[in-house]
Amino acid sequence: MFHKYLSQASDGKLKPRTVILVETKPEGFPKEYIAQLFSELVGDKAPLSIIQVNPGFAHLLQIVVRKGFLATSDSSHRKTPELFIRLRIPEPIIYEGHTNLDFKTVRHYESRAFADIVDTNGRVNFSAVGKNVINDSLTNNIGPGISERREVSIKNALMDLAQNLGKLSEPHREQVAVVPDSSGEAYIANGGKFFAPQQKGIVLHKVKVHLDNGNQKVWMPITEASVEAGSSVDKMHLVLGLPTTNPAVPIGADNVFEFQQLGITPLSSHTFAVCGPSESLGTMLTPSLLDLTENSLSNKMPGILYAPSVREDAGELINDKNNFEGAVNWNIPVVTFCIQPVERVTAGDDKCTNHCERPVTARYTLRIKNGSNVVSRSGFESQFMSTDFYKETSPTQVMQLVNADLIGQAQLLLDKDANAVSFIAK
Repeated sequence: MFHKYLSQASDGKLKPRTVILVETKPEGFPKEYIAQLFSELVGDKAPLSIIQVNPGFAHLLQIVVRKGFLATSDSSHRKTPELFIRLRIPEPIIYEGHTNLDFKTVRHYESRAFADIVDTNGRVNFSAVGKNVINDSLTNNIGPGISERREVSIKNALMDLAQNLGKLSEPHREQVAVVPDSSGEAYIANGGKFFAPQQKGIVLHKVKVHLDNGNQKVWMPITEASVEAGSSVDKMHLVLGLPTTNPAVPIGADNVFEFQQLGITPLSSHTFAVCGPSESLGTMLTPSLLDLTENSLSNKMPGILYAPSVREDAGELINDKNNFEGAVNWNIPVVTFCIQPVERVTAGDDKCTNHCERPVTARYTLRIKNGSNVVSRSGFESQFMSTDFYKETSPTQVMQLVNADLIGQAQLLLDKDANAVSFIAK
């Protein structure tokens, strides 16, 4: 989990250094373009300091340095980021439907964009999704072009995503009492607070200082520390790091361990990741099922959600070639559980009068697995009728229409699944 002790900016806000990683993207959009665009859209909406990474410019800078036009000291290396925004943008759902007028049709565009804020422990701190829907009327097949409106819809989804990332609260500091023992080891009682494995922070003690209004006691740091992975929940062991005073101050009963929280607080200390591939037992496939699953789990956060794959994507950008001081110092713990989505989606025969509707039955189950062993399951089912359509609508267009309905139902059911997740065998 992010922590850093430094002088705050003039506005008093803590803004972790953050890099945007584009994991999946729609066709025709370069990763560098999406990252640049989203950086501008996020702006100051979220309490993050976005670091621009331009591999093309970094390569040009290296050429300039090699040719002797610029001293290597002038191309100073940057510190590595503390957070990453992992972007996943699936292909939009696009379909065209008939109306009651032979010369008029309606073209539907539906775009989504998913984002996770991941720290250097690989932990997902916060997630958001952006959505955009456009409906264009066409007369005698004349109207806005598909490629242009597709681009607009994708950008609007990114804009909505940036707005939703703004709901991320400022990082806030919390304190718990330190309990030393006779051997010199230090422990903390969780006090109902959540600690990630290897949670980093600092030990503080009170020092008397003289101020204008008399003597007062203030908290001062004495050593860095972290919570030992695998510690007992009731009595967590602190691993002491580098002291901040000389000579070092011994740990005392009046000390506190201070750490910073960012994002959504997990409901338990169980560690898990979303694992694919998803399994389908029906006749239809839900678009973006893994993305929808991760978004539901990260919003409900039944345990500590990790995204270990972010390390590989970050390694392509965070290196000395892109003017960073080196690679990211990852500290990803062993993840205990894996949650796999399973879908069973079937469609019935169309029911037609003036319009047609297609009945759909959708069930989504989350398998909570420890290795190959399924520990528990949570599943919910829904039956619904698709958006109505005219008989003249082609099968391909109808399928896209049903997909647009299905993805909305899937999110609702997966949210229920995430609420019901249990890491205890039943």
